[in-house]
Amino acid sequence: MTYLPPITTADAPGAQNTAYRVGGPSSAGQYGIAQSAAKEGKLDLAVDFLMYLSAPQNFGPMAQSFGGFIPMVAGADAGPVMAGFQDVAKLPERLFNDPDNRLTLETADQWNQAMQAFFLGQTDDAATRTALQKIWMDGATALCAAQKYDWCPAS
Repeated sequence: MTYLPPITTADAPGAQNTAYRVGGPSSAGQYGIAQSAAKEGKLDLAVDFLMYLSAPQNFGPMAQSFGGFIPMVAGADAGPVMAGFQDVAKLPERLFNDPDNRLTLETADQWNQAMQAFFLGQTDDAATRTALQKIWMDGATALCAAQKYDWCPAS
């Protein structure tokens, strides 16, 4: 749910000096309305139901009974199980996903290995940031060459 270690201005001039949240906390409180509801004239009813469901006094107890996610509804209590994750949920969300679904498959494997080493305490912040920077640059260079972009750096 979060991207560690934080990238600082010592690593890159444009860094924000913070860790970033990757996506929302377990998609809590996100619902959709099927097209069939609109086609069958039930859109207003569906919207009314979701407004009722998302009111803090209704959503909070439901989220607590499930216990598996942080309610992203203002005023709803996360409950004792998920309360410790609320600080992570407050982090700014990153614009891009992790490289396992971008760049190259090799980059994804290397990125996962570098992050696993960090989470297992096998590498520290500085070593992990150095490894991630190389992985990103190598992956971007490989992808650039594969796409034959004219702005690619020499590999």
